Amino acid sequence: GVVETLTSAKIAEVGGANAPPAEAAIEMIASAAMLRRAPRLDDVADTAAFLASDRAKGITATIVNVTSGLVSG
Repeated sequence: GVVETLTSAKIAEVGGANAPPAEAAIEMIASAAMLRRAPRLDDVADTAAFLASDRAKGITATIVNVTSGLVSG
């Protein structure tokens, strides 16, 4: 998912009463990413638009990682 979908209530559902607020969780995600920022919805949308365009016509049979470096490899 992307960080815009994180809320303190959703985090508390998973992490319980001691779960961090959404802002702190987003900062933790950003600090773990290679780009030092959390992935955002517009990052995913821009990548999808590129892949759907003629400029990506040579790209086949691959997975595009839009995690700001949270997942490597």
